[in-house]
Amino acid sequence: MNLTVVGLGLVGTSVGLALKAVSDDISIMGHDADADKVERAQELGAIDKSHWNLLSACGEADLILLDVDLEEMETTLEALSGEIGEGVVIVDTFALKRPVLELARRLLSDDVHFVGGHAVSPRMREREEPAADLLKGATFFLVLPEGADSQAADMASNLAEAVGAVPRYIDAAEHDGLVAATLQLPLLNALVLIDTLHEEPGARERSEAMGGILADMISLLSRSRELAAAPFLHNRENLLHWLDVYTGRLDALRGLLAGEEVEALDEEITRTREIAEEWMRDALSDEKGEVTREGWRGLLFGGLGRR
Repeated sequence: MNLTVVGLGLVGTSVGLALKAVSDDISIMGHDADADKVERAQELGAIDKSHWNLLSACGEADLILLDVDLEEMETTLEALSGEIGEGVVIVDTFALKRPVLELARRLLSDDVHFVGGHAVSPRMREREEPAADLLKGATFFLVLPEGADSQAADMASNLAEAVGAVPRYIDAAEHDGLVAATLQLPLLNALVLIDTLHEEPGARERSEAMGGILADMISLLSRSRELAAAPFLHNRENLLHWLDVYTGRLDALRGLLAGEEVEALDEEITRTREIAEEWMRDALSDEKGEVTREGWRGLLFGGLGRR
């Protein structure tokens, strides 16, 4: 099994580390336009070798993992079109799936098998450096294009399980609706909040007093590759719905504050805190399965993943 990881960011490098932790039998090639990321991946032991040329890096691959943003996705798939072998499986990691699947449909030949992927875990927002356990217990959403090859689907499932994640097959439209609510709406909220606090008088003093939740929001904005116009526009119908719901909730909260409705405000705070605590318990309650070194060969070398 030859794997090429294109894009040696947080997820791509962590996938390499996770696979190396369970098997010595897979050869991992790395490629990234950022030489510093390539060097880091090599020093960490996430890849066995690298190549500066994309086509050379992917030439011997059975499986290609694309950990790149939406703009890079298009240029990468354009470059790979017609240049990689029959039967190669490509799995991506970008947060939106409808625009990615459309790119794959338009740019790739029928003998290349594409599966949309997106890993989600609370610990991924807490980590800035790659780690072998980054995806442990994560939900690895998998979206199949129409007429997808069953063996490609199995390989994508097996990859997810091999890095400690739990594969979950989902429709592209449903997936992007979830992303609008759970990733893009918080990003837009952080964007507006930081912009608001910066524009008003006293911005310098507020920046010096930054901490806690505000610091988390700034970190989210500075590190998120999804913070770009194109992903928002591609998902605008879902986002407009959630923005309407969200602004309605803000208006209601403003009404409670303006009316000094202490009891109602306390009830709203208590109710929402309980929801948040329940969500965190559900997200962190169990580490969903580890793959041992002995189990690795049964996954990517012929075994079937959970569907």
